[in-house]
Amino acid sequence: IQPGRMQATLTLEDGAGIPLNRVGDEGFSISQSGARIRNTMNGIVYTDTINTSGITSFNRLKTPRGGEYNVTLSDGTKVYLNAASDLKYPVVFDEKERTVYLSGEAYFEVTKDTLRPFLVITDDVNVKVYGTAFSVNTHRKGIVRTTLVNGKVGVTIVSTGQEMMMRPNQMLEYDSGTGSVRLEDVDVYTYTAWKSGEFVFVNDRLEEIMEQLSICLLYTSDA
Repeated sequence: IQPGRMQATLTLEDGAGIPLNRVGDEGFSISQSGARIRNTMNGIVYTDTINTSGITSFNRLKTPRGGEYNVTLSDGTKVYLNAASDLKYPVVFDEKERTVYLSGEAYFEVTKDTLRPFLVITDDVNVKVYGTAFSVNTHRKGIVRTTLVNGKVGVTIVSTGQEMMMRPNQMLEYDSGTGSVRLEDVDVYTYTAWKSGEFVFVNDRLEEIMEQLSICLLYTSDA
């Protein structure tokens, strides 16, 4: 068993896929929809630009099992993408809002902008923020967990339209199978430790622990 590594595929607006095996690859610089994209030691970085053309172009960053990668979006928001995750986002955000689409798990450090709310769209919930740090996890089928580190977010249940506000150090779990919502105070590091290369398990079932490890670790043929 080996730890996960920096690995992902960047899909451009024309459908071309670029494999990313490590941060800071030399010579990686692309101009697209008025933005410059570079692969730096901090991951993929987009220039800070606002789209006023009315035409939105999207990129997609996808990590395999055992892979992780970081991206700095055009507004300066930093996203840490965990293993087996998929993030779709505009090359340049428009003047009214900042919307991204997530499947899997990611940690967000959102640049504050009171005029342009930041919205994370998943299949079951939408998370709306203005400037904060939080994580969203959709890895377990039918379960979405949002953990708030600092700031303030509103989580909207897609099926009902119900919105719930969260405070720092809280975790909200939505079960689409039962329709239940659970909001509780937690130690947020338990849910965000993966960003620092650690696993923290507290009163978790063995099944849940093995599921998490199978997503984030690499298995060699002789393991």
